Amino acid sequence: MFWIVLVPTQTLCVYIRFVRLSHGAAPIDLHSGDFSFSVPHNMLLTWSLDGIAAREAPFIEAISIPGTVGDILISLPTTWPETWCPANLTFDAWRFVSWPLFCLPFWWFAGRGLDALIGWRHPRWWTLLIGTLLCAGFLFLLVMLRCVESAEERATGTWILCGFGLWTLLFATFPIAWLRRALGNRAAPSMPAPN
Repeated sequence: MFWIVLVPTQTLCVYIRFVRLSHGAAPIDLHSGDFSFSVPHNMLLTWSLDGIAAREAPFIEAISIPGTVGDILISLPTTWPETWCPANLTFDAWRFVSWPLFCLPFWWFAGRGLDALIGWRHPRWWTLLIGTLLCAGFLFLLVMLRCVESAEERATGTWILCGFGLWTLLFATFPIAWLRRALGNRAAPSMPAPN
């Protein structure tokens, strides 16, 4: 939902504004103080996306941190150890667009954990194990980043810590549901054996 509001909607609004300014085919000249540059008509959409990405990327990337898995899977056979990126997009714009899409399976899995916690579903033990391992992994990365980062890095990279904290909480539903199930099974009275 955040992605739809922040990425395509804002990009489209900025793009439409630029197309109106360009009158169909002319490049747009932009000025900011002593700095000025020209954006060709065929680059208006890319430039619109880059501008929105520069402003909104930290929030989108924080809530989509597991999307790096998709980035890695695409980059492994193509450009590893560099991250693959389409030629017409900047690295930040590519992450801004792709990470939320790559993150969809993780959102679905986090939803299964919430269903298990509420009691709507009773997942198998291996689902609870995977969720618990993901929770532990994100918690470990959160603590490591917090301990390793310098004060300067913390000031500029708080979105990373917030993202790891969010996903730690989202996956914490699995160990809580598992613990609740274990305690519930232990507390349940045993039925007498039939004669």
